[in-house]
Amino acid sequence: MRAFRFAGTTIAFAALTASAVPAYAQQQDAAAQAQALQSFCRHSSIAATKAAVLFPTRRAMLASLSQGEHTVMELARPFRMSLAAASKHVKTLERAGLVRRTVQGRTHFCRLDPGPLAEAQDWLRFYERFWNERLDTLAALFTPPDKER
Repeated sequence: MRAFRFAGTTIAFAALTASAVPAYAQQQDAAAQAQALQSFCRHSSIAATKAAVLFPTRRAMLASLSQGEHTVMELARPFRMSLAAASKHVKTLERAGLVRRTVQGRTHFCRLDPGPLAEAQDWLRFYERFWNERLDTLAALFTPPDKER
């Protein structure tokens, strides 16, 4: 198993022998491989954003941060959690690029960085169009002819 880091993401892959890979796959040029890697990394940042916001506590923390800067203690207070637990949530949000933390003495201040959310929204917008078209087609199949617009 080999691994390398690209754009902050560790990518692991198994080394394949030439006999294990079909001939057409062996002929893939370096440009196509680079394009596939760039696509993977672009989507992996979206995956990091998705993973960070899946947990309701972190979504609530982001909602609080959308109102302005807060300390980690202020983010923890509504959930009655320890400072250590809140800090772990903040670190997850930081790794996804959603939160920026500054330290003044012993106090950690957090602020929202909406960039990754905008990137994820742009990516989802394409699929929203796709599914809306498909659902409209499906609805048309189930609409009786006399009820068509």
